[in-house]
Amino acid sequence: MSLEIFKEAIEKKLVVSFEYNIPGKSNGLRIGNPHAIFEAEKKDGSKSIQMHFVQTDGVSDSSKPFPSFRMFSFKDVSNAQICLPNKKFTVSKDYNPNWDGYKKAIVKI
Repeated sequence: MSLEIFKEAIEKKLVVSFEYNIPGKSNGLRIGNPHAIFEAEKKDGSKSIQMHFVQTDGVSDSSKPFPSFRMFSFKDVSNAQICLPNKKFTVSKDYNPNWDGYKKAIVKI
């Protein structure tokens, strides 16, 4: 299951790859450093699971150069795997572990 892979990667600060597939977006492989998975609530009350991720390579719709801090909807993530099990990543300077959105964190650095 992808969630267990991401939990391990976040706890151990390991690089992961995954497929991200949303209609109308650039589908394909993303590679990088997961920092947090959390439950988000929209203004209409609906909830979703989101992931904060520093993408370092792969497909992107963004014009931001890599590495960059991004958010992904976890329901659209598949085929996750740890890429480099013996190499830890550095936590992004953009990561704020005290961000209010992490009140319902599933896992975070």
